[in-house]
Amino acid sequence: MVSPVKDLVKRIPWRLVLPAVLLAGTTWWSATHPNGWTVTGIVLSVVWLIVALRRPFDEAGPALRPDGLTSDMATALHRALEEKPMAARPAGDPAKSDVLEWDATHPAAAPVEPPAAEAKTASGSRVDAPGTDPLAKVKLGGREIFHRITQGLKNERGVHIESLLACLGALAGYACQACVRETNALAGAPSPESGLTVASGADGRRYFFGDPLNRLLAEGRCSVWSFTAGAVQHLGKPLPDIEGIFKHVASTVGGAQFGIPRIPEGHRPGDAPINYLKAVWPQLLPIAKRFADEPAHLPMIYGLAIQHAIFAARNIIDPTLAGTIAMECAVPMSKVDLG
Repeated sequence: MVSPVKDLVKRIPWRLVLPAVLLAGTTWWSATHPNGWTVTGIVLSVVWLIVALRRPFDEAGPALRPDGLTSDMATALHRALEEKPMAARPAGDPAKSDVLEWDATHPAAAPVEPPAAEAKTASGSRVDAPGTDPLAKVKLGGREIFHRITQGLKNERGVHIESLLACLGALAGYACQACVRETNALAGAPSPESGLTVASGADGRRYFFGDPLNRLLAEGRCSVWSFTAGAVQHLGKPLPDIEGIFKHVASTVGGAQFGIPRIPEGHRPGDAPINYLKAVWPQLLPIAKRFADEPAHLPMIYGLAIQHAIFAARNIIDPTLAGTIAMECAVPMSKVDLG
C-alpha cells in the first residue's frame, strides 16, 4: 500500500466511522425487519457513538502517545538516540558538514576564520585542534545533537523543518534551566533553584524566572538567542522580535496560550514544545553531556544545533521565521517545571 493511502487510513476517525456505519445499517435493517436484535443494534450503536464523541479527538493526524509524539515519530527518535556518537561513525558520514561559526558578541559580526591547526574526527568532521579552540568539543556536540534530532524526525518525505526547529528550541530553552540547577548543585547551594524566582501559575504549576536564566537564554555572549540571532543576521535577514516573545510568555504564564508558538498557518510544528521536551530531553541529556565539560556548555550545544538547522533550511524556510520558531519554543520551555 502506498504511503498516501496509509496516511489517509491513519487519518480516518475510525472510532466515529464504525459506530456510525453500524447505526445506519441497523436503522435501515429495522425498517424492513423490525425485531429485538435490530433495536439492540441501534441502542448499542448510539451508546458507542456517544462514548466516541465524548473522548478527546485529534483531527490533526495519528493518535499521540502519552509523551505527545506519534508512534512512528517516537520509534524514529528512539532509534536515532541509540546510534553511536558521530565521532565513532565511519568516515564519509553525511552529517560531517560544519556550521559557520562567528563571534556571537554582536549578531552582525563578520565570520571568524577557523584556526590554521585543525583535527578530524573519525567521521571526517572538522574539530579545532586541542588548545586552539576551547569550544571545539561543544561545537561537535551541536553537530551531534542536530544530526540525531534530524534523523529522529525524518520520514519518507524528509524532515518537517518547523518541527525540527521547535524541538531544538524547546531543548535549548530547558537546557538553560538545567544549567542553573546543575551549577547550583556543584556550588553547594541550598537548593537547585537558588537565584531563580518561582512563580505559581493559574494552572497550579510552577514557573521559573530570574537573571541566571536570562543570561543563558538571551543576554550572554554565548546565549541561545545569540547563536540564533547570529545565524539569522548572517544570512541577511531581520531578527525575530525577541522582546515580543518574552512579553508574550510573561503574559501567558499559567494560561492556555502559554507555550503555544505564535507561528503563521502552514508553518506550525507537528506538536507542542512541551511534548517534544518531555519526550526527548531525558533520552538526549546523557548524549549532550558527553560534549559538555561544564554546565554552561549544555545550552550552548543546543544553541549551536539551532544554528545548524537555520543554515541547513535557509532555502526552505525564511531564516527570520526559523529563528522565531526556535525562540518561541525556547523562551517558555526555559521556565517550565518538569518535576
